[in-house]
Amino acid sequence: MTDDADVPEVHAPDTDDPREAALQTWAAAADRQARTDLLLELYRLRRERRPRLTQATVAERMGISQATVSAFESRKAVPRLATLQRYARAIGVRLQVQLDVISPEEEFADKFAELSATEDAPAEPDIHTTPDSTTVGSFKPRFSAMAS
Repeated sequence: MTDDADVPEVHAPDTDDPREAALQTWAAAADRQARTDLLLELYRLRRERRPRLTQATVAERMGISQATVSAFESRKAVPRLATLQRYARAIGVRLQVQLDVISPEEEFADKFAELSATEDAPAEPDIHTTPDSTTVGSFKPRFSAMAS
């Protein structure tokens, strides 16, 4: 069995522009938070709809260790999107992904306002997780889990 927990990565923006660097950091943190929120919803579905389905069984169906499933469910690790899809299948749920085109100004309008007010230092993301490098450009992923 292989584990594919998303270990916190150091996110190094690929620009010298402080505004663009802040945007990349915020986007990475938002993507990570979206995956965490989705996992918590999948975990809730597992407990409510399949209360006898153990972490060990879910792990076996996913091909990972029970400890990794536990780390995901206790928010000690954030899974990649592909891992979330495998988790959903393991609990009998279909995961749908939808992309919506957005502009950075729309998604982070409040943060741009903060940045414009201070101009010398980018604001820290409000999301209290370590950003990773899984930004999706100008697309904001929207996830939904549907019971099968």
